[in-house]
Amino acid sequence: MALAVDSMRSTHDLVILDVPAVQDNSDAVLLTDLADGILFVVRAGVTPANVVTQAIEDIDAGRLRGLVLNETRSSIPKWLRRLLGL
Repeated sequence: MALAVDSMRSTHDLVILDVPAVQDNSDAVLLTDLADGILFVVRAGVTPANVVTQAIEDIDAGRLRGLVLNETRSSIPKWLRRLLGL
């Protein structure tokens, strides 16, 4: 896998690896070693905070670039979000 990623890096500006959940698959942690940066995607209301915390502890924190929180609910009414372009 490392050779494949290096090969892709030589011909592309950006290589994105979409790996399984870190907690569900030990190979995912190994694949993060090949990455320059890591972006966690977490589902709001489904993934417990302690699981997210443990996953962050399992990876190299220096590579963590951010976290995307999916399926959140907004307290701003839909009509107002549309009006504001949100």
